[in-house]
Amino acid sequence: MKHAHTTSLRKKTSFWCHAFLLVLGAVMATGLVNGCAKKPSAAWTRIDSDFRNPPNQYRVVQYSGHEGAIMPIAKMREYGIGGVELFLSRHNYLRNEEAWESMTTNIREAKKAGMQVWVCDENGYPSPQAGGLVVAADPKFELRVLAQLVRRGNGPQPVRIDLPPGAEKFVRATLYPVKDGHPDYDAGIDVPVQGDSIQATGLPGQWALHAFMQQINNDEGSPGRGTMEGFGTTGHYPNLLNPDAMAKFVDLTHAEYARRLGALAGQIDLFYTNEPHLGATWHRGGQRPGGAGYLPWVDGLPEQFKKEHGYDLMPRLPSLYSGNSDENKLVRRHYYQTVGNMFAKNFSARIGDWCAANGVISGGHLLLEERFDTHVIEYGNFLQALGHQQAPGVDIPMPDPGNYWTYWTPKIAAAAARLNGHEMVTALIDPIVERASPTLSPKPAEMVKFFNMAYLCGVNQASSYIDWTQYPAEVYRQFNEQIGRLGVMLRGARNASQIALYYPIESFQAAYRPTPKNYGESQNNTDCPETVLRQATFEKVIDNLFANSADFNWLDGEAVLRATIKDGRMVIGPDDYTTVIMPRVELVPLAVMRKLEEFQKAGGKVLWVDSLPRLGDSPEEHAAVRAAVAEARVITPAQVAGNLGPAFPASFRLRLDAENKNILIGRWERDGRRINYVVNNSGEPLSPTFRLEGKASGSMQIYNPADGSMTPLALPGTVTLNPFSSIFLVEEG
Repeated sequence: MKHAHTTSLRKKTSFWCHAFLLVLGAVMATGLVNGCAKKPSAAWTRIDSDFRNPPNQYRVVQYSGHEGAIMPIAKMREYGIGGVELFLSRHNYLRNEEAWESMTTNIREAKKAGMQVWVCDENGYPSPQAGGLVVAADPKFELRVLAQLVRRGNGPQPVRIDLPPGAEKFVRATLYPVKDGHPDYDAGIDVPVQGDSIQATGLPGQWALHAFMQQINNDEGSPGRGTMEGFGTTGHYPNLLNPDAMAKFVDLTHAEYARRLGALAGQIDLFYTNEPHLGATWHRGGQRPGGAGYLPWVDGLPEQFKKEHGYDLMPRLPSLYSGNSDENKLVRRHYYQTVGNMFAKNFSARIGDWCAANGVISGGHLLLEERFDTHVIEYGNFLQALGHQQAPGVDIPMPDPGNYWTYWTPKIAAAAARLNGHEMVTALIDPIVERASPTLSPKPAEMVKFFNMAYLCGVNQASSYIDWTQYPAEVYRQFNEQIGRLGVMLRGARNASQIALYYPIESFQAAYRPTPKNYGESQNNTDCPETVLRQATFEKVIDNLFANSADFNWLDGEAVLRATIKDGRMVIGPDDYTTVIMPRVELVPLAVMRKLEEFQKAGGKVLWVDSLPRLGDSPEEHAAVRAAVAEARVITPAQVAGNLGPAFPASFRLRLDAENKNILIGRWERDGRRINYVVNNSGEPLSPTFRLEGKASGSMQIYNPADGSMTPLALPGTVTLNPFSSIFLVEEG
């Protein structure tokens, strides 16, 4: 006989029936099942207690605003808020003694109230300007980019290029013969720079003179100019590839807190960075005047490139801007690999190491996490950059109803945490972006909708800048408690998916060409059509997986290389995978391909979706990569779920009795129990029936984050889920 459990029904239940359910839930929680006492583990006794009343460490962290005012800590606790994210006043930033007194008071009072304390490393965004003080300390620290000018001709005629206004210097000029419409790099002739001009005589036949110049990027679309008025910055953004600039930033900000407050452990829990990026894209409407595409640049980059890849970048600079040959793609792949290494070392690792040495967690969020072309142009390698944060995070948009939402974005931050041994994954509630009518006071139920999906995809800590004072205390307190319960259950839990989705950063690096178009529009244009197709492929794969109750985790090439192949599984630390999905991957380093071959020969599954790879990580690898997949089968995203190996361990027996694409399930393991997180991702109430695979009957505990209740569910059984609600179904042993 099926047991029905309806969350909305509890509100209509009589007092005695309600009391009976609470007693029964308590009995089940303490292990008194079918008259047999089973002592719960100490860990789950604590989890049960925390689930009823979530501690502050799991509740929402609230932004303080940018004026540095004294926070109403007592009122915030009345509203159930678990922590504060503090901003030092933007007025005379970092040098205002009154602001430092307020910051010290806020930290002291918040800690006295048992709250989390996060401190933003900037007076607004994007980090890491220090309000403009980094560049003010030394103009050499300002953001530099590489721009290209091209003059084409036919025959031995004179040609001249003058240094444009605003450019600092030419770094290279080369005259190339043109064959079949493309420069012949091997036949290029270096052209000397004569002061601020380049002069040459054209070659017989078609030719192209490519001149490359370094220039400061503080135009209207630069990162420093966009928030200049709002936060009172100078508009001069630093170069995140410059190690001296980033050392200065840490000294001006993080180290200043230590100088003023003393030992930071126990005072500040987390330093939060806000949308740092390399600043090569255009951040206004339309496109950059003149149509120039910029690339990240810093003195020493060509030398680092040669050190990493063994050849000279400079004669091949045109490949960074155009061309679709294998050589063009490989140069771009290596360039962005070098950029990624430099960014991770100079920015992410520098801050992460400093925080670790000072008893603080590093965190925050980067920019446009959902867009993999942005992963390339703004960071070189987004996942690599996040990996140095102890609490990697994302920005969660709340788009208008009906708009497409990349709910899987937190999977990237979760991968950065999991692959680097970190536990906390954070998300910012963002009620402004991707909305026709931005609001700072959305309905709590609407916020819960998005956070159910975010936590399904790996988040376990939330922050917010919504205006909490616009809600009744009870309403906002219940919202905080509900989000806190998600964190109680999932922080420290291990995602049990056995499906890996390959992070195809190499292929995106190889394809990317700079564009003058607005950063938010470039994904939808024809500048890099292959990146549009590649993005669409893995998004379709993700939709197919979730629609078929199959979760996944991202893996990059570095993770694959350090994996152990055992019993047909790819084992990486505590995780193991039966299937690796390769979504429209064009470039695979040969060492990664060999590991995938080993995995497949041992019985694992490698699914090639929409295309097969053609390139390795050097010209010598291409043929071997192509040979490795010569017999491989290509499938479509819609065929992925039907070709998987086991999607999760056999011990997870919970199944939907009938397919329902709006019921999504994530599976975790924690302290000896199996956790099934079930989300209704629709605006209608749904009543799915669950059963146990291979068992006629059984039982689980329902943990309801909406009210903290814990009640039994006999299986097979039906649960009624309100619109955009969620529950945990937990199985012991």
